[in-house]
Amino acid sequence: MPRLCMDGITLTGVRAAESVQRLQYMANMKLGGKGMTHRRQIFPIYDWTTNDVWLYLRDEGIEIPKIYFYLWQTGTTRNQLRVSQFFSVDTAKSLVQMNEYYPDLMERIIRREPNAYLAALYWDSEMFGRRTRARKEAEKDAAPKDYKALLMEMFADMPRYFNTPRKLYIAKRYRSLFLKISLFATEKDYRLMYEALIRGAPKLRSFRALYQRIFSRYVHEAKAETGGGGAE
Repeated sequence: MPRLCMDGITLTGVRAAESVQRLQYMANMKLGGKGMTHRRQIFPIYDWTTNDVWLYLRDEGIEIPKIYFYLWQTGTTRNQLRVSQFFSVDTAKSLVQMNEYYPDLMERIIRREPNAYLAALYWDSEMFGRRTRARKEAEKDAAPKDYKALLMEMFADMPRYFNTPRKLYIAKRYRSLFLKISLFATEKDYRLMYEALIRGAPKLRSFRALYQRIFSRYVHEAKAETGGGGAE
């Protein structure tokens, strides 16, 4: 999400079409004319589609990094040609091809984010919301995990599991959420939290989505128990 501040106005290069979470976020910003908010923020490409982005790159003659061509040759679809977000359900698989076609870049990525190696190994696992036939066969005899217990183990020794200031900050956010939802969380909530921590969540997108999912469900269930706020 690149930003540029000019004369007290902030320009933010985020697009609503990138994800449901961003669409909801931008809807809450109450955008005015040309994507400007009351906070003097401007979103000049908030309504651009992916096609608009590629057409702009073509029309302006902007050089495209070679990695995109390598990924395209391996069968990666245009909407999944994203190398800035490796720990997404849509793009984790790209790490496998990157390791084959662009090993130097893969080495730099792993030095910056060691979890990239795990993402390349387990892109087709439940961690990323997909399980291929080969993965199911490999995991068919695996014992079920107690995700709540795994989270408690991680939170009890955080410097061991989260060895950088940024990772530790993110883990503390998850730990705070873990404590808040302890009375009404489901096993799936704990699983999603554990998987997000394992694969890495540098921009806290998974955290925000999980937070919204849990508390939206809580509010819905609370309304249902009270009859919708007094309605029969």
